[in-house]
Amino acid sequence: MLRKKLVSFLLLGSTLVLQGDLVDDKIANILSQEIYDSNKNLIDEVFENKSFYLQNNHINYNKLIQTLKSKSLLEFTVPEQSEVKVLFHIKNGDKKGFKILKNVLSNIGYSYYFTDFIKKDNDEIIWQIRFTSDYTFDSYNFNDELSKFQAHITDINRVTLTNWEYSIDAKNGILADLKTISLDEKISLPMPLEPYYLAIPNSKELLIASSQGNSWVPKISFYDNELNALGTIEMNKVYEGLKVLIPQNTKYIKISDRYSLLNIKRGLSVLVSNSLQN
Repeated sequence: MLRKKLVSFLLLGSTLVLQGDLVDDKIANILSQEIYDSNKNLIDEVFENKSFYLQNNHINYNKLIQTLKSKSLLEFTVPEQSEVKVLFHIKNGDKKGFKILKNVLSNIGYSYYFTDFIKKDNDEIIWQIRFTSDYTFDSYNFNDELSKFQAHITDINRVTLTNWEYSIDAKNGILADLKTISLDEKISLPMPLEPYYLAIPNSKELLIASSQGNSWVPKISFYDNELNALGTIEMNKVYEGLKVLIPQNTKYIKISDRYSLLNIKRGLSVLVSNSLQN
């Protein structure tokens, strides 16, 4: 019995050491070894409870980045204006994850960048961008905005100060400005700045009414849970209302105007139903 307890104690000790090494190594990677060494005492004190920054033996980047930021350990300036490269691995989200990532980048100010390449590899999209700036990529704002879309960072690798790699899980991610509609619930949509995106339950029929004063020329697209296109309806004349069948496996619907959103500036009303109406 004593021997079993000793073995269990040694295994627990080894696990704690490995967890500590995992957290320390990642902090050193994100900050740079030089900054890590010069702040070693502070880091040891702040990150004394290593298990707090782990989840299922993986780094919890949300907690890690927030703590590094709160202790003023993250530094984003570069000595001179430089070309910054960021490589993204978008896992479990496919097209939806890619759209989420583009929205996140735009929301935190990264609107002007070049795409070096984009490719699909099994279950992930690999995308590399580059831009010229006085600052390196802002991991804090990126992580904060990403969490609003219910996606999260699974790994960060600092290659150099101006070259970063991020792995992102968007399996449970949600789209921006997404309006969720329940079965047989009629909702009013205000004047759009962008096309309307609806998340719908399993439904058979979509009914749309255009508000008085509009000149709506319908364009409606249907997507599955991974944003794979299931079909598009595009008209060539003005409609006051429209009733269409919803393709099977539809999760998202995009409603727009064929020519200009100004044609629906007074908004639309929408209802999804499971019973086909005459």
